[in-house]
Amino acid sequence: MYKKIYKNMCFLSIFTLLLTAAIMISAFYSVYSNRMSAELRDEIYIAGNILNTSSDKIAALNAISTSVSDKRISLISPNGKVVFDNNADISTLKPHSDRPEIIQAVAEGFGEAHRNSLTANENLHYYALKLNDGMILRIATSGKTTVISLFSIVAVMLFLASLVYVLSIIIAIKLTDNIIKPIETINIFEDSKKSYVYPEIQPFINRIENQQKEIKRQLKKIDSQKFRLKAITTSMNEGLIITDKAENIISLNNCTLNLFNANEYNYRQKKLNDITDNKELMSCIRMALDGNRNDIIIRLGAKTYQVFSSPVFEGKKIDGSITLLFDISTKAESELIRREFTANVSHELKTPLTSIHGYAQIITSGIARSEDINGFAKKIEKESSRLIVLIEDIIKLSRLDENKENHSKENIYLKAIADEVRENLLQKADEKDIIIIPPCDDTLIYANRTQVGEMIYNLCDNAIKYNKTGGRITIEISNKQISIADTGIGISQNDIDRIFERFYRVDKSHSKTVNGTGLGLSIVKHLAQANNAIINVESTLGAGSKFTILFE
Repeated sequence: MYKKIYKNMCFLSIFTLLLTAAIMISAFYSVYSNRMSAELRDEIYIAGNILNTSSDKIAALNAISTSVSDKRISLISPNGKVVFDNNADISTLKPHSDRPEIIQAVAEGFGEAHRNSLTANENLHYYALKLNDGMILRIATSGKTTVISLFSIVAVMLFLASLVYVLSIIIAIKLTDNIIKPIETINIFEDSKKSYVYPEIQPFINRIENQQKEIKRQLKKIDSQKFRLKAITTSMNEGLIITDKAENIISLNNCTLNLFNANEYNYRQKKLNDITDNKELMSCIRMALDGNRNDIIIRLGAKTYQVFSSPVFEGKKIDGSITLLFDISTKAESELIRREFTANVSHELKTPLTSIHGYAQIITSGIARSEDINGFAKKIEKESSRLIVLIEDIIKLSRLDENKENHSKENIYLKAIADEVRENLLQKADEKDIIIIPPCDDTLIYANRTQVGEMIYNLCDNAIKYNKTGGRITIEISNKQISIADTGIGISQNDIDRIFERFYRVDKSHSKTVNGTGLGLSIVKHLAQANNAIINVESTLGAGSKFTILFE
C-alpha cells in the first residue's frame, strides 16, 4: 500500500510538472511571438517614417541595416523590382511582385507573411509597408531567434523542474508517511479507538474487528471440538480410518497407527494402500466409497478384527469413508476354544460311554459268561469313574471360567502343602518306582490353600503319569515360588505353548495308556490366575520337564 500511494503521488507530481511546463512553454512561445511581431511592426513603421522623410532612401537603408543586422531589409519598387537588400545581391533577385506580403502591402498599405525563403533557405517572418512614393519597405526576421530565446528559457525551466521534482519526491514521501502511519498503527486485535484512525475508515475497522471476534470465537469452538474429537479417538481401543473419495488418508487414530506400524508424519498425503496391503480391508473400504455400508471379519497380524465401513456424504454426494476396526481376538479365540472344547468333550465322553454301553449290552443280552460278568462290571466301574472325574473337571473349569470359585485367601506356607501332597501320592509313585524328593526350604505366600494344594497335586500327579519307571520328581521351594521337576518324557518346544489348552495331549500314543482327562494343566492355569500366580515351563524332549509357580 505504501509503495502504491508513493508511486501514485510521484506520478501525479511528475505529470503536473510536465503539464505545467508544456503549458508555460506554449504560452511563452505565443507571447514571445506576438511580442516579436509587435516589435517588428513598430520597427517597420519607424523605418518607413525615416524613408518617407529621407531624400536618399538607399543611404538611409544602409544606416538602418547597420543598427539591425539580425534582420533582412529590402526595398521593392512598385513594379516588384528589388532595389535594395542588405543580405543578398539584388542583381540575382527576381521580381517580388508575386510575394504575398508585397501583394497585401500594395493593396492595403501593410502586409505580413510567414514562409520559406528561397534566398535565405529558411522560414522567415515578412512585414511589408507601402511608402508614400509607392515603394515597398520589407523587413524579415528568422524564427531561429524565437527558438533560441525559447531554449534559453527552457534550460532555466528544466533546472527549476528538476528542483521541483526533487521537492515533489520529498513531499511525496512525507505525505505518504503521514497518510500511511495512522493506518499502520491500527491493531485489530486491540481496541482501535486507542489510536488515531481516519473517521472515513472507522466503520471498516469496526467491521474487521467484529469479523475478527467472530473468527476467534469460531476458531475456539473448532479447537474445542478438535480437542474433544482427538481425546475420543486417542483413547479409543478401536481402530479408526477416515479417507476421502480418492482413498487418500485423512485421519488415523493411535490404535490404527500402531496396527499398521505407521506414525502421524508418514501417513499424511498418502493413500491407504501405501500402509496396508490387506485386500479384504481395501475391498471393504472401497465398497463404502461406492455407497454401501458393510462389515467383515479379517485377520491382521496375530489378531482378529471386525471391520465396519460406512460412506460419508456431503449432501447427496459421497465425500469419503469412515471405518472402525474392533479387536475381537479374545472373542474369536473364545469361540474357537468353545468349539474345540465342545468337540473334545463330546469325544472324551463318548469313549467311556461307548465302553459302558457295550459291556452293559453284553451282560444284559446274556452273551457274557457268568465268570466274565465280574470283569465286565469292573470295567464298567472304571469307565464310569473316569467319566465322573471328567465331568467333575469340566464343572470345575466351568466354575473357574465364571469366577464362581470365590475361596478366601490367607497367609500359608508352601512346604506344609507340598509335604501333604507328597504323602498322598507316595503309593502311586511307588507303583512306578518313582522317588519324590521333598522340599528343603519354605516360603510364606498369600493365596487360597485348597487351590494351591490342587495345583501342586495336579503337577505332581502329571509328573508321575508321564515319568519313566525308576524316575525322580524333585520339589523345590524358594522365595514365593515352588518348582516340580521330573525325569519323564519331556515336552517339545512346539507343544509347550499349547499344553495348557483343554484336552491337549503332548504324546497321543502314550496318553492312551495314561488315565487322565486332559484338563489337569488347564485347571492349574485357571487356579494360578485366580491366585495372581504365574506358571513357567522348562522342558527337554526325552529328558523331563520343570513347572514353576511364582506367587506375588
